[in-house]
Amino acid sequence: MSANNFWNGVKGFFSNMGQKISKSYKTSKAKRKQKGKKSIGRVIWSYVGKGILTLLLIMIISGSIIGTTATIYIVKDLDKDINFDLNSLKISLTSVIYVRDDNGDFYEYQKLHGSENREWVSYNNINDYVKNGIVAIEDQRFYQHHGVDWKSTVYAFANMFLKMSNNNRGGSTITQQLIKNITNENEATPERKLKEIFRALELEKKYTKEEILESYLNVVSFGNGCNGIQSAAQTYFGKNANELTLAEAACIVGITKNPSKYNPLVNPNNNRERRQYVLKKMLELGFISQQEYDQAYNQELVFNKKSIGTNNTTTKYNSYYVDQVITDVMADLQENLGISSTEAFNMVYNGGLQIYTEVDLKMQQKAEKIFTEANSQIFGKGKSQASPQCAIVVMDYNGAVKCMVGGVGEKKGNRVLNRATGSKRQPGSAIKPLSCYALGIETNAFEFSTMVEDKAININGYKPKNSYKGYKGDITIAQAIKVSSNTVPVQLVHKMGVSNSFNFMTKNLGLDLVDEKEINGKKYTDKGLSSTLGSLTDGVTVLEMTAAYATFGNGGKYYEPYTYSKVLDSNGRVILENKATYTQAMSEASAYIMNQLLREPTKTGGTAAGLSIGNFPIYGKTGTTDNYKDRYFAGGSPYYVAACWYGYDIPKSISGSTNYAMRAWKAVMTEAHEDLPKKDFKMPKGVVKKTYCTHTGLLASPECSDTKTGYYKTKSKIGLCSGHGHSTPDNTDKTTTTTAGEKKTTTTTTTAAEPAGNDDAA
Repeated sequence: MSANNFWNGVKGFFSNMGQKISKSYKTSKAKRKQKGKKSIGRVIWSYVGKGILTLLLIMIISGSIIGTTATIYIVKDLDKDINFDLNSLKISLTSVIYVRDDNGDFYEYQKLHGSENREWVSYNNINDYVKNGIVAIEDQRFYQHHGVDWKSTVYAFANMFLKMSNNNRGGSTITQQLIKNITNENEATPERKLKEIFRALELEKKYTKEEILESYLNVVSFGNGCNGIQSAAQTYFGKNANELTLAEAACIVGITKNPSKYNPLVNPNNNRERRQYVLKKMLELGFISQQEYDQAYNQELVFNKKSIGTNNTTTKYNSYYVDQVITDVMADLQENLGISSTEAFNMVYNGGLQIYTEVDLKMQQKAEKIFTEANSQIFGKGKSQASPQCAIVVMDYNGAVKCMVGGVGEKKGNRVLNRATGSKRQPGSAIKPLSCYALGIETNAFEFSTMVEDKAININGYKPKNSYKGYKGDITIAQAIKVSSNTVPVQLVHKMGVSNSFNFMTKNLGLDLVDEKEINGKKYTDKGLSSTLGSLTDGVTVLEMTAAYATFGNGGKYYEPYTYSKVLDSNGRVILENKATYTQAMSEASAYIMNQLLREPTKTGGTAAGLSIGNFPIYGKTGTTDNYKDRYFAGGSPYYVAACWYGYDIPKSISGSTNYAMRAWKAVMTEAHEDLPKKDFKMPKGVVKKTYCTHTGLLASPECSDTKTGYYKTKSKIGLCSGHGHSTPDNTDKTTTTTAGEKKTTTTTTTAAEPAGNDDAA
């Protein structure tokens, strides 16, 4: 028999009995008219006597039916619902994010919680004033009953039918209220009340009064978003639960009756009256002395300044960095524990996790200030939603993300669009070091000063043009990077193979590019010459670009970027951990040569001319896409590497020629290097610094008048310049290198061309 059928049956029984009594009365009345008048006494006795007997009979029958039916219901439908593990309650805890201080030690920075802000605290760490106060006003016979206060329960059931009072507490004990908080069942029905009673009886068989009271004080709502005494103590008074004074304890426990009405921050007068009532009950029950009562009765309370006037009306949103930490932890929980996204979400917000992050808090806060103020000198004009947006990531050379901002202006919510990780955009020419130059240096396809002709080209219909007017003729690799030639890297990738370029970017440098996919019946791929210049199917994220560029400052090591180092569960066990492990994307020598090549754009005549951050050496590359829809800058110093994107959320042309991405990069990196000691990149043993001839790109001889400094591998095959009266054939690169007295000549011949995509501006 279901619960609904049971109660419907009881109601039906009483309805039928009422109809029979009414019918009997009418029949009796008709018979009396036929027999004539009787004495008033006999008539009264007849009705009263029959009425009493009928009521007794009804009560006996009803009691039997109710008792039998309730027993059947309890045995069949209720028994399987009454088992609770109070220890499992502790999974609904507030998680904590930790950051490092100036000494590198972790400290608590921010709490994460869902709809309930809760921190579990043990029974021994809860003030006696709190324990006694809650018993005094919620359940005076708590220590005497076995889960149910029968006197109050009988009254509650009678009130349920007779409506003698508007009190909705229903005679619930602390044990019953704990069950209500666990199940979130609040229906004012006999069924729910009956379930609650037997659950309470069962719960008290399994747990001590201390365990039940501890659980209750850790789950009950104390208003202002606080669930549990520890959260309430910290919110209202900035204290732990064992540090509260008598008056403070009375203030908090009095809130439970009506968290809105008795919120001390919103309704201080109501709370004062309520806490004085709590003190009075504690005195009556002998929990406190008269002296304690007198001292606490009119005591003025000093509330936590951070909480005054908030009442959750002013919301402080997570930083973009914290948002990303949450996203990363959730993703890793799903992958490592094999759980759903919903389960991962609940673990992060209600699992009592301890999350140790890698953020540099000072750097993050300074960057946020720069982006929030949206200085027009850095970000251009306007702060409206229609204005261009910007995003930046700063990382150390071991993969630890130190700073991340995903938008310009005030952040409007938690886990909103983070353009540093959630938007794939075109990097423009900033991809050339990844798609072309690093691959060529690593595979020895060309050298620092190898000459390549900047000229009009047509490779199976692909005709890239430079962002500058015309072509520069024979230029070195260093010069091609400096001025951001488009034709040079396309020729070089064509020789090396677009598949090799694609594999190098994806497998060595961690870029998430499109191998092949179909959209509306049309196939797309990033295995084309246009990808050399940053024209990609989907694009890349700022975080991806940051990690890829880090290889040029850390000896060629690719680290998967990470925002947290470890995550502990509520019991202190490590469940997730990020260790700084890497793959060797390129040799240490190749990485250093690229580092030096990427200093060229910052020199006079370069696309990033004049860019500097103090006296620190920096490397980097600008990027501007076709039709000027995206601006980019990626690069690093001896301390950090960063990438920055600037553009509209819905791509459209950006007016003017200013690279605001580079300006934002400089502003954030300048702040990041404040007070840091001078430092330089260390040249590895596998690299030598030599002078080369700017006319031929070969190592300079005494006859060469125009020379520059270049960087080469110790086993380089570049030759010595023998004069300027010759030129290198269009289809052949000839270089001669002196290594331990040997001279070798290598020849690379142009291979067949393959089709590619769209043009890209530097």
